[in-house]
Amino acid sequence: MLRPAGPPGCYSYTSPHGGSNLEVSVVETDYKNYALLHTESGPSPGPAFRMATLYSRSQAPGAAVREKFTAFAKARGFTEDGIVFLPRNEKCLEEHE
Repeated sequence: MLRPAGPPGCYSYTSPHGGSNLEVSVVETDYKNYALLHTESGPSPGPAFRMATLYSRSQAPGAAVREKFTAFAKARGFTEDGIVFLPRNEKCLEEHE
């Protein structure tokens, strides 16, 4: 579960898999169509982790949003090869315990 940590849009999270502490920031959103998030591991003995995420209310975000995300990820040091848009999944996934 995300816990507020600092200014609005900043959260912390402890992974149930290994107990890593992660810092999650909502960097940009228009509240109707998309949100850009940046996640990175806090100080820990394990390897560093970082991730840029695009959340979209549609399964097929428009070209402008995709370009915005690509620029956002590159500005945070991700390479073109490290930026991936997953294929659409038409199936609903069942909840598993």
